[in-house]
Formats: sequence, structure tokens, C-alpha cells
Amino acid sequence: AEAMLRQAIALDGSLRRAYNNLGLTLAALERDQEALIAFRQTGLSAQAAEQNLRNARRAVRLSEASSRLAMGLASRPDPPVR
Repeated sequence: AEAMLRQAIALDGSLRRAYNNLGLTLAALERDQEALIAFRQTGLSAQAAEQNLRNARRAVRLSEASSRLAMGLASRPDPPVR
């Protein structure tokens, strides 16, 4: 995803959505400084870019927790039928 987003940005540097998605991708990879730079390229203030980074990191943690819960539930045997 990162390579494709960087390619899109290289073709058209005005693609704010591509910069935002690059920021989300980099945040998921725990590359926070690069993510902040990408978020700032969308026109956000430093404070708003940092909030985007925090939100992205929360979303990653929530997604990971949800996946672990689903795997845990899937590994449990079905309850006995009464």
C-alpha cells in the first residue's frame, strides 16, 4: 500500500487523500514521524496531524483486539445443546 500511495503522490502531489492514506499506513507501521509529515501534507495543522496520528494508532489497536477476540471465540468449542 505504501509504495502505491507514494507512486500516486509522485504522479500528482495535490492528492490530499493519498497523503492521508499514506499517513494512516505509516501509522499502522509505527512510523510516526513519517506519518505526521504525510498528514501535514494534507494541509492539517501540526496539532490536527498529531490528533490524526493518535486516532490512527487507536484504530490499529482496536482492529488488533477485535481480531484476537474473533480468533479466541472461533477456537472455543460450541456450548452443549440443551
